[in-house]
This record gives sequence, structure tokens and C-alpha cells, in this order.
Amino acid sequence: MKTYEPIDHTADIGIRVYGLSLKELFENAAQAAFDVIAKPLKTASPHDAKTFKIQLKAGNLEELLVRWLGELLSLSDWKKIIFTKFDIRNFSENQMEAAVQGFPREYFGILTEIKAVTYHELKIKKEKNRYAVQIIFDV
Repeated sequence: MKTYEPIDHTADIGIRVYGLSLKELFENAAQAAFDVIAKPLKTASPHDAKTFKIQLKAGNLEELLVRWLGELLSLSDWKKIIFTKFDIRNFSENQMEAAVQGFPREYFGILTEIKAVTYHELKIKKEKNRYAVQIIFDV
């Protein structure tokens, strides 16, 4: 099963993300965002890996998704790290805890900068045996 695919959008970047569970949907959305931002240039040294813990609360699933991706983007920018692993450990419809791992930007070629995650047409839906969401990034 594919985890995400690009979608056409006039001025910004859009993706459609899939997951068998909500937890997987959020992890796949994070991976898709960082695939949009950068591509690996060389193999990273394991001792250069940096791990961070993230705890978030929100009023609903869509807000939680936007806060999750926004927190990752802010942390990435602040610490100059590209995240490559996303492990959501506790998850409910209005809160989550995760551990994320990344490497210094020097290991990556930067493709684009995501300024923000938008709420434009953002709605998490259950489709048969999986979840799906369309995300538009302001670039």
C-alpha cells in the first residue's frame, strides 16, 4: 500500500496521505512532509542522529495533525535537522506523544521549504480499510 502521493495544487504543495490506523496516518504524513523538504545526499552516521520527544494536545484530529506537522517543521528549522523516523507512542483523538529522530541538514539536499501546514480542505476520512487526508503545505 502506498503511504502518500502528490496532488496537483496551483500555488502550494499538496499530498494525499494514507494509513491503516490514525497513528500510521500521522507518521506517514510526517514522512511525506520531510520527503517534500529534502532528499538524502549521503549516508548519515548513526552517532549524528538526534532524538526528540514531542507531546501535543488539540481540540480534534485535524487540529492535532496540523499541530504535529507544525511542531516538526519548527523543530527542524530551529535545530537544523531533517527528521527521518517518527514513532508515535501514545495517541488519541486529541493528544499524542512521539519520539522523532533526524540528522543534520548537511546529510541532505534541500528541495523546498515548507512555511506552514494549512487547514485548506483538511479532513481526515475513513475510506474502506484505511484512513486518508489531503494536506496542503504553504511553500
